[in-house]
Parts: sequence; structure tokens; C-alpha cells
Amino acid sequence: MEKMTFGKAIKTCLSKYAVFTGRARRAEYWYFVLFMVLVSWALSIWSSVKLFPLFLADGPGAADAWTNPFEIFALGGAPMVVSGVFSLAMLLPSLAVFVRRLHDTNHSGWWVLAFYLFYIVDLVLLVFFSVYVVQMSGAMSGALYAVIFLVLSLGLLAFAIVLLVWLCTAGTVGPNKYGPDPKASPEEKPVVDVPFTVTPEEPEPAQEE
Repeated sequence: MEKMTFGKAIKTCLSKYAVFTGRARRAEYWYFVLFMVLVSWALSIWSSVKLFPLFLADGPGAADAWTNPFEIFALGGAPMVVSGVFSLAMLLPSLAVFVRRLHDTNHSGWWVLAFYLFYIVDLVLLVFFSVYVVQMSGAMSGALYAVIFLVLSLGLLAFAIVLLVWLCTAGTVGPNKYGPDPKASPEEKPVVDVPFTVTPEEPEPAQEE
């Protein structure tokens, strides 16, 4: 079994940029997640450093600087653009390795789509009921919104926990319906378990007449 390293995981995920078929082992998935987190943190620090002069600004126009998007973009525009480009560029490979990781645990990749659809429906319903509560102000409407918010939030949390457990679970040993075992070396041959060994009988020597 070939060891999956941090660099190899990044190279594998980027080489399979939009490949939603096959399987991905745990190390490949979590190393790529670590890569995206580290880059995002670095970009956030860069943005904070660029915007630091606004924190030190003093005077009557200091507060207005934070409400001026042109002032903010003039200082922190570069890291903002780089962060946006990085997020868009990593969207497909992150979804692809997510699907392949579920395949490794013998689960369908459609669960990823189901989760995001559930998340969007949650947001739409919360916005709808928040508008309803504002229009129908009262204790009953507020209590109804609190119950709906709690139910939707717990449902989304339960869905996320199930996916997290699958992402942390070891893949199925050997090939499954989504492809061969990514931990198996290409040179490895399947071991056939033979319950008994048949020894061929040696032919009897011909008798001389």
C-alpha cells in the first residue's frame, strides 16, 4: 500500500479536478481539506494586514472609511480578489473529492447534493418565516418561529453529523460498486483462499510383459 502524503493528496485532487467517479481514501480527502483551510487562513491574515491601517485610522472620517467600499477595496482589494478566485477554483475539486470519499465508504455521491439542497431549503424557510413573524408580530408567531428554527437547525445538524461520520469512516476493503480499493497497490494480486489442495496423481509406470 502506497502512503498518501500531504503533497500527493493535493496533486491527486487537482489532477482529478472534476472527476466524480471512483474512490478517495481518508488521507486524500482530509489532507486536501487541510490544504484549503491553510490557504484560506493565509489569505485572511493577508487581508487583515492590508486593512490594518483602517483600524489605526483616527479622526472624524475614520468611521466613514469602514462604510466606504472603495476605501476598503483600495486597501484590501488584492487579497479579496485572490481569495475569491481561490474559492471558485477549489469548488469543483472539493466537491469531487467529497463525492469520491463517500464512494469509498460505499455511499452514493448524491448525498452531497441532498445536503446542500436541504441547506438551501432551510435558509429559504427561515427567511420566509422571519418575514412572517415581522408582519404578524406577537408572542404566538415568535414561538412558532423559534420552534421552526430549532427543528430545521437540528435536522441540518443531524444531516451534517451523518456525513461527517461517513467521511471519517474507513473505506470498504477491496473493490466496491464505485471502483477498486484506492489503498491497493496496482502490483498486488488478489489472494485466493483455497480450502484444500488437490495433488494430481502420478501415472503408474507401465508394466513390462
